[in-house]
Amino acid sequence: MRLPLSRLGAVQRATIVSMAASALPVQRLPYRGVLLDWTQAGAPPPSEFEARIAPSLERWTAEGVKSCMFKLPIENAGLASVAAQHGFVFHHVPLDADGRHVVLKRWLQPRLTDKVPPFATHQVGIAGLCISDTGKLLVVREWRGGGRRGARGP
Repeated sequence: MRLPLSRLGAVQRATIVSMAASALPVQRLPYRGVLLDWTQAGAPPPSEFEARIAPSLERWTAEGVKSCMFKLPIENAGLASVAAQHGFVFHHVPLDADGRHVVLKRWLQPRLTDKVPPFATHQVGIAGLCISDTGKLLVVREWRGGGRRGARGP
């Protein structure tokens, strides 16, 4: 159960604010994942990764984030050993990366089964349409990342 900040004590609020301030910048992924993308312009310097990865992982775990993907360019390959000390493992080299970066993965919820595929190249979906004798339409809805829900149609 999550309590609103107003119902927490001062020390608890300060801890949450401190954790939020120290978390590394991420992009939210579908299925409750986050992406640390060190290939983008404006990524924090490597020293910030070392200083902020532990509190960031704690925060994301507490928020219920299931996985953390870390896109690491070859120029910062030394951070792979730091990431490994925090439980990251190599996941894949993207096909469009030309060998210039790798993606590491850390599963954050030990009580849940890790369902991140070894290397997903595509996602398959299904759709259906049912019309009753009275003309009512049944639409199948699917969950999509970011909490958006959409209907699929044939």
